[in-house]
Amino acid sequence: MVDRVLLVPGFLGFQRLGRLPYFVGVDVVLKRALADYGVDAQIETMRTLPTSSLRARAGRLAQRVAAMGPSGSVHLVGHSTGGLDSRTMLSAYATPGDGVDIEAAADRVRSVVTVCTPHHGTPLAAFFVSAQGRRVLRMLSLLIVHGLRRAKRPLGGLVRAGRVLLWVDELIHVDRTILRQLYEELLEDVPPEVAVEIQHMLDDIGHDQSLIEQLGPAALDLLNTVTQDRPDVRYGCVVAGAPRPGLRTVLEVGREPYDQVTHAIYQALYRITARYPSTFVPELSARQRARLEAVYGAKVSQETNDGFVPTLSQLHGELLHAARADHLDVMGYFRQPGDPRHVDWLASGAGFRRDAFERLWRSVARFIADSR
Repeated sequence: MVDRVLLVPGFLGFQRLGRLPYFVGVDVVLKRALADYGVDAQIETMRTLPTSSLRARAGRLAQRVAAMGPSGSVHLVGHSTGGLDSRTMLSAYATPGDGVDIEAAADRVRSVVTVCTPHHGTPLAAFFVSAQGRRVLRMLSLLIVHGLRRAKRPLGGLVRAGRVLLWVDELIHVDRTILRQLYEELLEDVPPEVAVEIQHMLDDIGHDQSLIEQLGPAALDLLNTVTQDRPDVRYGCVVAGAPRPGLRTVLEVGREPYDQVTHAIYQALYRITARYPSTFVPELSARQRARLEAVYGAKVSQETNDGFVPTLSQLHGELLHAARADHLDVMGYFRQPGDPRHVDWLASGAGFRRDAFERLWRSVARFIADSR
């Protein structure tokens, strides 16, 4: 029987916008690695609600699992908030859709792998709801679009469609009528299949924007208090930590203006994320601390992070892999000379490359194979 592996995206929740995938090459590496472990797997990526509450996103996940049919094991792999969606669905805190039996869907799940997930919150949550945080979101969106242009991924209308990301921070407090006007103004000449996907994303953002506020350390502390892992499901995590910004990282990213600008953004994000209150740091086992220190050095602490999420906040279940990488590297957005598939959107100086990418996802495959 074929196992089903469902990749669950994080913030913005898209599966693919035109040629732009959320996960770059993850399905290919996972499928090949699973085959090496003797597992015949069908790997899919879902589209979820971009900024909606964890409860609503978990309900969407339950719908997707239920739509897979009644037979075969399901393995959930969630990046960032996608990992929280998976945990929330399995803890019965999801909002079911019409005719969806969440318990029946959850019974099919054999394993959950979370990748760079803020299980214990991130200081960026409070920052991004501020006026200054919205400006940073706008800058990040500009850099993403510019990065796509440099990689020659988008063509014509797709570049223009990408500009809608510039408005995400501005859309947080506007009504659906304004969203519709923006859609008509910006996307009227976009290829139909891209326009439909972005229309859905804009509509969803206009409907619910509560996700960011739920990602603070205090909010996640409450979630962890009232939710429990299912005893018949295996939970594993992949964590990432990028280098502390400094002269070495500036030299590492090189002289390209785009890389230097994104590195400046990374420095700001890293320093904000490093303000993680020690109150919310989970207790580490001796084995976990030894593994983390082997990768990040003896100074691993609540300040260590991937530019978006504190590394220690990413721990939940079995520690499968610790990567020296930033939050976007693990999705496939890193620099690989000679390989146009990979574009580094956020130059952190982590030096993450294709061999490290494959090791990370092979560790996920091994965990899935052992969980069948």
